Amino acid sequence: MAQQTTVAYTTRDLAAAEENQRLIDAVFAELDEVRPPGFTYRVSRSEDGLDFTHAAVVEGEQNPLLALASFQSVLPASTSE
Repeated sequence: MAQQTTVAYTTRDLAAAEENQRLIDAVFAELDEVRPPGFTYRVSRSEDGLDFTHAAVVEGEQNPLLALASFQSVLPASTSE
């Protein structure tokens, strides 16, 4: 059975939003390299550029995002352990 996770948040300013976008782009680049089966990941950004919504669909036991070095760099230190 597929499991979907959606996360939405607002960055504090445009500079933080641009840094966030850079990190997201790195995650997508790594996903493009490994192409995990049964996994869909989408990110949308609001027109003003400050709001982000991430949606991941995992068809399997393990979420492949958690194994990506680029995704680990996005997580706060307290959640990446």
